[in-house]
Amino acid sequence: MYMGKNGIVGLIRTLVTDCIYFCHTDEITFEIALTNENKFSLRLSSKHDLNPFIESFRSQDFDDSHRSSLLLKTIAEEFEISRKENGTIAIDFSFDKEVIKDTQIDYLLLNEELLQIAILNRNTEILAIDTRRKYPCQDYYHFPEGVMYLFERVIAQAWGKPNFKVIFDNSSNSHKYQIGLAYRTDWYPNSTIVSFANDTTTICGGSLVDGIIEGLAFACREFAEENNLTSMKIKRKKLSNGLILVCAVRGDNLTYGGSFRETLENGEIKKDAKKIAKNMVLEYFRSHQEIGNDFLKRFDPSDPLNVMYY
Repeated sequence: MYMGKNGIVGLIRTLVTDCIYFCHTDEITFEIALTNENKFSLRLSSKHDLNPFIESFRSQDFDDSHRSSLLLKTIAEEFEISRKENGTIAIDFSFDKEVIKDTQIDYLLLNEELLQIAILNRNTEILAIDTRRKYPCQDYYHFPEGVMYLFERVIAQAWGKPNFKVIFDNSSNSHKYQIGLAYRTDWYPNSTIVSFANDTTTICGGSLVDGIIEGLAFACREFAEENNLTSMKIKRKKLSNGLILVCAVRGDNLTYGGSFRETLENGEIKKDAKKIAKNMVLEYFRSHQEIGNDFLKRFDPSDPLNVMYY
């Protein structure tokens, strides 16, 4: 039975994301504890109804919508769901050693997965506990700012500070977007692009990234036209130099491409992202005329600094 490249860690991650999916809310507190080499517990608490997730363990159909709960029950040696007096739901389990021989999972790898879940689900709180070592470890993850945490961290770690940055954090046509876009101009550095679709890292971009960059290009062209900068040649290559882009979209009916969901492929998302990026960049340039003019210099082929790029 296939569990993915991360084995038990991947299964625990999917239990958490499936709980969010089934309960239609990310306002859930998770406590994941590794108490010994083959003893695991998952504690859930929320003001919302968690029964849809618990009911998934009782399903008899092994399909994509119940993959983590039914897989866990199939390969568990011990499995118990209980309700505590404070309203917390406890799921305690161990694995059948004939199916999973190595249950000594990597706590740091698990934390990397839980960290990303907390960043992408901004109302989620996750507490990870490992009591297997000489000194117990405990880590807490909660990022109400969402992926803007990553955006600000990338900016803080970059060489040089951005000439400008714009942020969109809102909904459009039933999808929730977080977009952080900034530019550095020192030495025309390579772009830094990080994108997510629901709980998937779209490492090859796709509809969201393409829509944002197309919207940025449209904003530059319209601003250039408004200011009679007719010699500017807006090219995507020049838009990439110094770009810092961190973006995420959440919603239903997202489609992916590639063997491992490397790209987002959704025309509606691309259209929305294009409109959002165009409006927020154009509004920023109009209210910061000097910054807009300075930014568009990169598209002037007569500028000696740009000769090598045309």
